[in-house]
Amino acid sequence: MVTLTLVNGHARRTVNGVNGAAAAPLPSPLDPSQIYDYDSTKLAYLDGYSIDQVVDTGPRADPYAAMEHLLPPFARPVPIDYNSFRAGHIPTVDELASEITMSFDKQIPLAAVLDVVIQDAFGNLTELAEVMPGLNDRERKMRLIQYAQSTRKQIIKIYALAKWARVAEDVQKAVSVMAFLQRCEQRVRSAGLRLATGATMLIPLKRRNADLITAIDVLSTGAYQRLPSGLEMYFPDEQPITNQEVISTLLEMDQAILHRLRLQEVIPVAMSQYSIAHGRVTFTVPNMFEIDLTLTGPEDTDYWYALDVKLLVYADKDNQSDIRAGNGPGGSSIWHETRLLNMINEQLGINADQIFDVGDPLAILPKRPVRDPSFLDTPLIRAFNLLQMLALSYQLEILHQQAMRILPLGWQDFVTISMNPAGRKEFAVEYWKRSAQQMPPTLQGQGRMKPDASPLNAGSLVFTISHEMKPSGSSGCSNRHVDRLLMQLETTSKGGPSIATGQKKPTDVVQAARLVVEWKPQHNALVPNVASEDMILDVSVDPSKLNLPLLLRKITFTHSRAILRAVRAQLLRASPKSIFGDAAEVEITEEAETGCSLRVSLVGSQAVTITIDMRTGRIVLKDAGVLAASNRDGRFRSHALYVNRWPYELVSVILQLKYQMILSQVTHQAQSLGLQVTTKLPIPGKELALKFGNVRVGLWIHLTPYPDFYLAMVVNEESLKWALVNLKDIIVDHFRERSIDDFGWLDSEKIGGGNERHVRWDRVAIEPGVDQEAEKPHASLTAQRRGKAEGVSIKTEVVRELYAFCCARVSHTKVEQQLKSRGITWKSMFSTSAAHTSKSPPPHSNNSFVEISPFSPTARSVPKIWIKIGDIIRSGDASALACDNVKMKVVDWWSERPCRVVTSVRLRDVQPVSQGSPPSSQPNTPLAKVLHPSRRVTFDPMSSIISFISDNVETCVDEFLEEWEKIQKVASLVPEVRQTQLKRRWDDIRIISFDLQRVVFTYHSVYTVVIEWVPPSVRSDGQSNGAYEMEFGLVPDAADQVNPHQDVASFLSSTLRSQATRSMTKAVEGLIWVLRDTLKVLLAVQQVKREARGRVTLLFKSATWYRLLYGTSHALDVRTLSGHRVGVTDVALNMPGTPFQPVPDFDGITLEISSTSLASSSHTSPPVIFVGDGLVCLGDAASEVIVKLHQALARRLWPIDFGGA
Repeated sequence: MVTLTLVNGHARRTVNGVNGAAAAPLPSPLDPSQIYDYDSTKLAYLDGYSIDQVVDTGPRADPYAAMEHLLPPFARPVPIDYNSFRAGHIPTVDELASEITMSFDKQIPLAAVLDVVIQDAFGNLTELAEVMPGLNDRERKMRLIQYAQSTRKQIIKIYALAKWARVAEDVQKAVSVMAFLQRCEQRVRSAGLRLATGATMLIPLKRRNADLITAIDVLSTGAYQRLPSGLEMYFPDEQPITNQEVISTLLEMDQAILHRLRLQEVIPVAMSQYSIAHGRVTFTVPNMFEIDLTLTGPEDTDYWYALDVKLLVYADKDNQSDIRAGNGPGGSSIWHETRLLNMINEQLGINADQIFDVGDPLAILPKRPVRDPSFLDTPLIRAFNLLQMLALSYQLEILHQQAMRILPLGWQDFVTISMNPAGRKEFAVEYWKRSAQQMPPTLQGQGRMKPDASPLNAGSLVFTISHEMKPSGSSGCSNRHVDRLLMQLETTSKGGPSIATGQKKPTDVVQAARLVVEWKPQHNALVPNVASEDMILDVSVDPSKLNLPLLLRKITFTHSRAILRAVRAQLLRASPKSIFGDAAEVEITEEAETGCSLRVSLVGSQAVTITIDMRTGRIVLKDAGVLAASNRDGRFRSHALYVNRWPYELVSVILQLKYQMILSQVTHQAQSLGLQVTTKLPIPGKELALKFGNVRVGLWIHLTPYPDFYLAMVVNEESLKWALVNLKDIIVDHFRERSIDDFGWLDSEKIGGGNERHVRWDRVAIEPGVDQEAEKPHASLTAQRRGKAEGVSIKTEVVRELYAFCCARVSHTKVEQQLKSRGITWKSMFSTSAAHTSKSPPPHSNNSFVEISPFSPTARSVPKIWIKIGDIIRSGDASALACDNVKMKVVDWWSERPCRVVTSVRLRDVQPVSQGSPPSSQPNTPLAKVLHPSRRVTFDPMSSIISFISDNVETCVDEFLEEWEKIQKVASLVPEVRQTQLKRRWDDIRIISFDLQRVVFTYHSVYTVVIEWVPPSVRSDGQSNGAYEMEFGLVPDAADQVNPHQDVASFLSSTLRSQATRSMTKAVEGLIWVLRDTLKVLLAVQQVKREARGRVTLLFKSATWYRLLYGTSHALDVRTLSGHRVGVTDVALNMPGTPFQPVPDFDGITLEISSTSLASSSHTSPPVIFVGDGLVCLGDAASEVIVKLHQALARRLWPIDFGGA
């Protein structure tokens, strides 16, 4: 049994299971049709022999060997080495393994998964690096933790996949073996089917047994021995001619042909190139044909006879056609060649005077028509006309077949091929076929979209055999006028005289023809107004290299390039004016392999590449960003689908795509900054068009501190602009809507671009201030580009700076409105000093601020407000306490905190005093560091500048005036206290602390009083005027527990306020007098209250008047009098009509106390004087007298409890 097996791509023959040696490799072992598709007729010469005879004797002569080169590669027989069948070769494992090809069905490379994960991690890291500078420390840490966690999960998954990939080789081998077995199964099934087919075909091919005896005679003797002898009589042997006779005959024929051509035959101009040799003439027409002719004899009546012809028409080697010209329409086919020669000879012998003698005397020759002697026979012209049309027809048919062959390769839906059935002299190829699109029903009649006016195909390529000659063409004629003149001379010189007319006319004329290739593009295909100069292309064909796919590719390449150029021109110079102002944003690149592409920069590094498929004519949109995002693929696909339905909308789609990308990027950046973003607000469209023009895309970023203000990004057909918009609520038909109350344009280049020039406030719509000179716009503002979108690259920092600038601008406007409502004049001035350049902002506390943003390039764009101190502070002598100017500055607009206003004033000769300053030797030691008297006040002792920080921008002026009033009221007390101390030489009076809002001084060395001013807005009693507030205490090392003056603090405060309106000096001096004189009296009455153990009630009538209530029947009044005296009276005696009763034996008690005090006193004047209703004593003895009087009265009123009689 003989079988064929496939090992390493080679055919091996096996006889009864024994492997033979390797034979020649097959063309492609992977295709079963190339292995088993053999021509069964090639094995016909083996009929009648057994397989053993074939194996033993080897291959016999193959009668079809001469035609082996005509067979296709897969049908040629494979030579078999019959001597190696019994070599016993067994295939090795490597040879068998090499037959198993790799199969990747339903498998994904690990590298592709790893690449996707790395790109995703890189994209998230890039976004994080861009967003993190604008976040606080907590959010930065949270973002880093989230990024680390998500990336770690992805890496763990990749690690697991890498673990699983260790067994990928074994799985791959199993899959490959399964695929190999499936292929083997298919081949076995195919082999069985073909064997059955071969067996069926071999049945009718059986022949009789060969005549071996006759074959042996012929092979051994060279002649047939059994022919009848009578045949020799009819077929006598002729002597062959010698070589000299052959050469002589051919030379004579050459002379006859030359004489005939030179003197008689009219030769077409195109056949002027010929050569004569070996008894034949060879005419060569470039790119047409080559023909060999000879004469039937040397006589003038002999006619021409065609020996060989070759058409010089070939298809390109990469696009071979089944129609091959060569020696004939079928290449080397004898049948086609003979048929072609018969057609030519028929044309050559139409007017021949004789018929060629074939040597058969019994043959009956047909009668030929009698030729008119007045006409000149032109057989060469007839042959030329025939061969010319034949060559042109072959060219047309080859091109047509090439066109038909590309249809199954994906062109059938986009290319239409039509051949003119009348003569098959013209056919057309229409490319980029598309179907008509109907307008969507929702848009019909609205005028929002124009009907689809794009033609149903982009153009056509027409091939025509034309008989209209031009100055140059493929027929070889260089000039039709010269050719006509030469043909007339040829006819005249060889025509000869005629009996009737004197000049013979030719029987035929040269029919000039050529193959015309015409490209008819549709200038409005896909895009209107395509330039005609871009559609110029040489579409001539080379007959020696006919290649219609290449020509069609050149045409589609040129057409797509012209369309993309038209799109580029419309984007750059179309009306209305687009936002693509820079030619570098729209670039065309040309590549021979992939065609033309138009790269349109959208925003930043994001771009879209527009290409036109040269096969289908479909418009393709691709994301061409640095790191293409996967979420944009769907958007581009939807846009490409829409554009291919309505191609005329391509330019508008590109513009809309750019608007959407700008909107998407700004939205993403604003959201990454934590801002509130919306694309729609309840604003009427007419109002938007009136304010901002034709808005294509709008984005509204809400200013968080101010509910009615928005940072608006407006994109229209001309530019991208930023505006600060103030909205207000209106009621329309009982519905609430928003309306634009005010707006102003912003220069994003100067605000967010770090421009060193000052950015003035744009006063187009923002409410102006009082000082018009300061509010005048900058001179360069009129010539600014206002945020043109050419080369637009919107960064997160730009959005951050614009948002911060708007917050600062609104805050500044609100400050101006407060000043204007109060009638205060101001002047806005810009900073001339450079801002700090530190990379990170300083830490902020509740009462700290920075005047210039340490990291914002827009810091110098925010002005300061300068006010004369007399204009804003109109009460009191403010100029004596501070310098002339007051500066107001909006701060914290660059941070995430709400905006604040800092009002700064430089003080004159006012220095705060620390509580830890030395004693009286240096009472006024100033501070060496910044002082924070309160949450809203900061004082710098180095510059003597006091700053007032207002958290609420809308009430900053009121807050400043309120805080200033505190400082002014308290600061006026400090010099008066010092002057009183020096004037009275009271060493116990000493200022221990002064922080601009409160002053603390001591009296009697250990007792302290804190005085501060409370504005009317803070007071809870509803009074319209402010008041001083006092708090009494003790120095830290004092032995006493409380300060008794705390009980009369309200009386002292009202007294100080009322007296300060008249004279601050007298008010302060009087306060100190009262504090010094009433201290011992208050200590005494407090002692009385403690000793009474709840039986005595102390009632304060004023700062110097105290009443002791003994139950409900008796009362004593203690008053501090002038001259360092104290009076004690019985209320019932001193104030008749009161519900109190006289103290029992009050006269005796007072007389006893006065006499006792007089006896023990060392003073020259009596310390106690008895009066009718009480006692008057000196201040030093007052406390002792009050205590003794109480004790005596208590013994009489409560004798049991206090040991009385």
